[in-house]
Amino acid sequence: MDRLKTANNYGSAEARSQGVRAVGGVPAYPRRGKSAGWQRNPPESYAIAEAVLKRAGLSVHAPAEQRQVLLERLRKEKTVEKISEELGAGVPTLMDIFEQLVRPGRDPREDMPLPILRNDVLKMEDLSTGMCLKGTVRNVVDFGAFVDIGVKQDGLLHRSQVPPGTNLQVGEIIDVEIQKVEPERGRISLKWPGQGER
Repeated sequence: MDRLKTANNYGSAEARSQGVRAVGGVPAYPRRGKSAGWQRNPPESYAIAEAVLKRAGLSVHAPAEQRQVLLERLRKEKTVEKISEELGAGVPTLMDIFEQLVRPGRDPREDMPLPILRNDVLKMEDLSTGMCLKGTVRNVVDFGAFVDIGVKQDGLLHRSQVPPGTNLQVGEIIDVEIQKVEPERGRISLKWPGQGER
């Protein structure tokens, strides 16, 4: 269930060789400095983003409403494919840049379906071992998946609890069983329903 793997479909071979990763099927790049982690557009995309802003007649500090209007106008004047060719950028990268310029800092998980919640499970104390719930996969990492089950803290479905060959996707709604609740540590361990202890 190793969902963090080198991307095969995004960017150039050079970009892939520099550690481009696919996180839940979305290309991501290493982020440097204090906010280490993964980001959708690599630092080399900043120059492309600035070129897009310049073509639209915008500054980096333009308000979001103004950016949206002028970027839409730019896209009507030229196709994304044409702009991509002129700037030497891939179409997926350019689409990501347009999206981030219009909605900066947007978390793609915001567009995912809301979890299906039970009205009798509102807080961690309402959970008990063996309880079966529906949840929404919110993040897939090397060691498993974090699942929103309707309480403040997401539960961890460790990869050892996922049946072989199962490929979880962010936004997927799955059935889970509560394996262990640790309120004092703020942890909820989940397992696949019907699976014995592993």
